[in-house]
Amino acid sequence: ILAQIEAQQQKHTEELQQLEMAIEQLRSTIQRSQAQIDERISIQQAQSQELQSMEQDLLSQKAAIATSSNQINLYQETLQPIQDSLDQLRFQLNAIANTSTQVQEAGDRQLQDIAEIRQALMGVMGIQLTI
Repeated sequence: ILAQIEAQQQKHTEELQQLEMAIEQLRSTIQRSQAQIDERISIQQAQSQELQSMEQDLLSQKAAIATSSNQINLYQETLQPIQDSLDQLRFQLNAIANTSTQVQEAGDRQLQDIAEIRQALMGVMGIQLTI
């Protein structure tokens, strides 16, 4: 009986050692898995922080664009009357230029007419002096 008990005890000891080895292997596997999970969590947290930073940048850029858009609208509202005035001045200057050209042409014709009258008078005076 003692031999059977020792055999049983030996068998249980071997089974216990096998179980302890299996437990150690499981612990090792669990530790590796935990390390991988921790690494993935760390990567995910870094990506999450990067996304939050990018989101903040995007919101800042949207705010800057909105501010710029408002400034552009204000400038357009301010500059449009000036542009209208400049267009009106340009139109008036063109009208003045056209009028000036017409006056110059009329003056040139008058000078030409005066020169012709002078020549005619000179011719008449020259004829009278010879008579």
